[in-house]
Formats: sequence, C-alpha cells, structure tokens
Amino acid sequence: MDEFFSSGMVAILLLALLASEGIVLALIFQRTGSGIAPRHQIGSLAAGAGLTLALLAALVGAHWPWIALALVVSLAGHTCDLYVRWMVPAKK
Repeated sequence: MDEFFSSGMVAILLLALLASEGIVLALIFQRTGSGIAPRHQIGSLAAGAGLTLALLAALVGAHWPWIALALVVSLAGHTCDLYVRWMVPAKK
C-alpha cells in the first residue's frame, strides 16, 4: 500500500475516475437530455483534476512550481464553475 501512494498511482486512479465521471455524465445527458450539460461539467472536473495533479506532483516529489501550476489550474476550473453556476441561466 505504501508503494501505491508513494508512486502516485492513487492520483492516477483518481484522474481515471474523474475522466470516467465526465464521460458517464455526458452520456446520460446525451441520451436523456437531463442532468448536467457537458459544458457545465468542465469547470468542476478541471478543478478536481488540478487538485489531483497537485497531489500527484507532491507524492512523486516534483518541484514546487509544478504543484503551484496544478493548483492554479484547479483555481481556474473552480472560478469557471462558479461563473457558470451564477451567470449562465439554467434550463427550466
């Protein structure tokens, strides 16, 4: 279990789960027309991916600028997600 975490494989698994979540939600929306539109998922998924990349970088001992860059990506995704939630009108 130590190797699973110290090698960063846990972060790779989380990234795969995030990608799977995005695909499943997009397919549900495409087939049923309900749920979250794929363009409204991007910010949330980018925020999660950025945090997971920061975790990966920290676990494998990357230099701090790579960790900071991943956190900036997460912040940008979070900001986009908030913009979509507040500014883009929802379908009724």
